[in-house]
Amino acid sequence: MSAYLAERVQLAFDRCKEFPEAGARGGYFMVRGDAYLALIELRNMAPEIVLALGRADQT
Repeated sequence: MSAYLAERVQLAFDRCKEFPEAGARGGYFMVRGDAYLALIELRNMAPEIVLALGRADQT
């Protein structure tokens, strides 16, 4: 895995740790917007991460 990809993953993961434990309010689950965007960013990086891990496993 490249250092750049590892850094991107770590930054997004750190932002995901910001999820509040707010629970449900009025039928909705409340989360901070920036933390939710970080989760989406991690999801979007998943194919890139899987490819990088596959290459690392072959070496």
